[in-house]
Amino acid sequence: MNKRDNIASTYHQSMKRIREDRKLSEQGKRMRAAQVYSAAKAAMAEANKERSAEQANRWDELERKVWGENLPFGASHADRAANNMAMRDALQRATQLKTEGDAIRLLRQAEQTDDATLARAVAQQANEKDWSDVLETYFESRPGKRDAFNEMCDIHRERTTGRTVDSVAYSIARPVELSGMRDHAIEALASETSHLAAG
Repeated sequence: MNKRDNIASTYHQSMKRIREDRKLSEQGKRMRAAQVYSAAKAAMAEANKERSAEQANRWDELERKVWGENLPFGASHADRAANNMAMRDALQRATQLKTEGDAIRLLRQAEQTDDATLARAVAQQANEKDWSDVLETYFESRPGKRDAFNEMCDIHRERTTGRTVDSVAYSIARPVELSGMRDHAIEALASETSHLAAG
């Protein structure tokens, strides 16, 4: 169970215990609900921020793995400069591609001549154009890059089409005990409850 699932589960269990506690008056249940709801809502907001930051960091790692330069460890400044120039030239050629068929032909040519830089540039252009056959051809001999790319796709889906589902799944629903109350009133009640408990 991940952190956000744990927060949601703990919240629901706490609310269940409050509702089943016969020693609490209706006002007592409302006060405890305010405390539990406010704490869970704040914890979930923080966990969602952490999740977004983790995704951003992971995306950067994956992007470097899929599209980063393939220079050996300890490559000289001159080697890096030459590689950058070759990549610029390759990208210029790749951006001129008009059809997926042209891209596949250029990719095959790059593979036949062992031109990894040009192959990567063509694959990047294919990614921009959603040319799935080109990407499939590129990743055929690069299973590690394929896995990283698939993970990037999962993150992209969660950030876009899955955003609504994620926001619903990982939000803290206001309990019926606090219906009609505004957030600032709930927070004030939770604060009062905490103060009374501490006293």
